[in-house]
Amino acid sequence: MKTALTDRAVKTAKADMADAVVPGLLLRVRPSGAKSYALVARFPGSSNPTRRTIAPAGAITLQAAREKARAWLELLGRGIDPAGEVERERQEHDRKRNDTIAALAETYLATQVAGKMRTEVRIVYSFRDILIPLFGHRPVAELTSREVSLALAEIEKFGTDHGLVKLGIRKQPHRPNRPRKPAPVQARMLFAYFDMMLRWAAGTGDYGIEFSPLMRVSKAARFGPLRQRARYLNDIEIGAVWRASGTLRTPYRQFYRLLMLTGLRLSEVLEASWHEFDLKGKTWTIPAARMKGKNGSAQEHTVPLTSHMLDVLQELSRGPRGPFVFSNNGGLAPNAKGKFKPMLDAAVAADMGVPDSQVAHFTNHDLRRTLRTRGRKLGISSEVGEAMLAHKRPGIAAVYDVGDLLEERRTAHEMWGAFVLECADGNVVRMRRKG
Repeated sequence: MKTALTDRAVKTAKADMADAVVPGLLLRVRPSGAKSYALVARFPGSSNPTRRTIAPAGAITLQAAREKARAWLELLGRGIDPAGEVERERQEHDRKRNDTIAALAETYLATQVAGKMRTEVRIVYSFRDILIPLFGHRPVAELTSREVSLALAEIEKFGTDHGLVKLGIRKQPHRPNRPRKPAPVQARMLFAYFDMMLRWAAGTGDYGIEFSPLMRVSKAARFGPLRQRARYLNDIEIGAVWRASGTLRTPYRQFYRLLMLTGLRLSEVLEASWHEFDLKGKTWTIPAARMKGKNGSAQEHTVPLTSHMLDVLQELSRGPRGPFVFSNNGGLAPNAKGKFKPMLDAAVAADMGVPDSQVAHFTNHDLRRTLRTRGRKLGISSEVGEAMLAHKRPGIAAVYDVGDLLEERRTAHEMWGAFVLECADGNVVRMRRKG
C-alpha cells in the first residue's frame, strides 16, 4: 500500500513504505532499523523492475530523495541508466573536495607568482604562513566571503600574530612581548592577495567557481580608505637600526644594511643575484622583471655601488647551491620575508635598552621613506632623491629626459651612507647643522 511519506512517517517507520507522491520511491527499513531511500523501476539491462538505493535516510531529506527519484525517472524515460549520473556526481563531489584552497594556492604560486611578480616573496609568505593555515582545508567551491571576512577581522583588530592565535592557527604568538595592535593594512593586503588568486581560479574554469566569492566585496567599504603611511626614522632611530643590524648574523646583517644604504624596495634587495653585480665597475643592475611597474612599464635600474655598499657586499661570499646573495641555504633561494624583521626589532630594542614593546613600530618600507625625507634635509635634490628610489619621472620629463643621473646618485648615496654612519656613532647634532 502506498502512502504520502512525511518526515514523521520516515522517522517512525518500522517496515518498508512506498511513496504515493513519486512513483517507485520506496523507504526501506532493515531489520537493524537502518533506513534508506530506493527507487523501484525497470533499469537498463533488466527485464523486471529492480530496486536501487538512492541514499541513506539520514544522509538526505525526504524532499531531496523525491527530487533524486524524479531525476532518475526522467533519465530512464530517455533510456539513460542513472548509474552514469551517480558516478559523475560522485566524481564531481570528490573533485570539489580535493580542490582545496591549499592545492589551489600552491598551483597559483608555482604558475602565476614564482619568477613573475615583483612582490613574490611577500605573496608567498602571506599565503603559506597566513592564508593557507586559515583556509587551506576548505574546498574552493565552498568558500564564502563571510568566512574570509570574519577571519581577517581578527587580524584587522589584533594584528596577524595575535589574530592567528585567537583563530586557533597558532598556539601562542611568535612575539609574545608585542602588544596586540590593529593591522587594517595587513588585513586589506591579505584580502587583495586572496581575491587575486580566486579571480585567476575562476578564469581557468578548473575549480568549480565562475567568479571569486570576494569579487563583490568593496575593500573601501570593508576596510575603510587606504591610508598612506608617513612614518620615517629620526636620526637617533637611524643610528639604532644600523647598530642593531650589526648584531644580526649573516646574511641578515648585510641585507638590512644594504636596504638602508640603497633605499630600494624589499624584494629588489632580498632577491638580488650575484650576476647582477659588477664589483669592478661599481654598479648593480637590477633587471626590469624585478622592478616595480604595470603592464610591462618596469625598467631595469642601475644602482651606483658606493664605498659603504661595497664594504657590506665584501662580507658575503657566493653560496655553492645558487646565485642568491641573501640566502641561508647556499644561495638556492632568498630568505623568506617576514621571518627576520622580528630579529631586527628585538636587536633595536636591545640597542635602545628598552623592552621590544616600547620601540616605535616601523616597517621595512619606512627605511625607504627615511632616505627620501632625511636625504632632502641633507641637501639631496628632489630629482636625485626620486631617482635613488627608482621612482619614474612624472609627465613629459619621462619621455624626453632619459638620463639615469648615475653619477649624481653615486654622490648622493655616498653622502647618505656617511650620514647613516654618523648617526650610528651618535654624532647626529653636527649632521643636522650641516643639513
